[in-house]
Amino acid sequence: MKLVVINALATSLGPFQGLPSGGVVKAGVNQQTVFDLDDEDQLEQALNGGLGDAIDDGDVSVFVRGDSNDLGQRLYCERITLGHEDLTDADTSQVISSGYELPEGAIQAGYRKNVSVAFAGGAVSAVTVDGGFAGAGAGDLLDDGQSIAAAAETFGAGANATPLVRRDIGGKTFQVKVDSVDGDVADLTAGAAVFELFYFVR
Repeated sequence: MKLVVINALATSLGPFQGLPSGGVVKAGVNQQTVFDLDDEDQLEQALNGGLGDAIDDGDVSVFVRGDSNDLGQRLYCERITLGHEDLTDADTSQVISSGYELPEGAIQAGYRKNVSVAFAGGAVSAVTVDGGFAGAGAGDLLDDGQSIAAAAETFGAGANATPLVRRDIGGKTFQVKVDSVDGDVADLTAGAAVFELFYFVR
């Protein structure tokens, strides 16, 4: 399994006991550091080795990725953290990818979108998101044209979205696509959201 640690601070953190590769979390807000763990025991050691305190203090957040060796052990997560500053394209659409190919045998279990700060700014009058996977016909299987112009937590909706269907997603890459109206996505001056895909490995 892979423990993904997301830094909430500009500085590096650690070292944390129980984590491999020196146990240091990379510097930078929303910077991800990925640690390869052998088993649940090593995960517990890491959480008891200071990382749990950092989570409680709000300095980091974490999620656990599955890989092909993790058959049937737990519910895994893939996460995209998105802020308006991540949207840099001078046009009305931008795709943000998790950059991680899901392991073979991954089965979709659910999806959640949490917009904590509404996306707005510039001349943009509306902002929507598609959630899904890279590849033709798969980009809106989790969320289809749903507004992110208001703070809300939702679980996927829209004409093509089937976020609760148990589908084989092995080899796919989780992504979201942001679309704006009346302005470029780079014009946005506010917005923060987290998109999470949940899955099992069989």
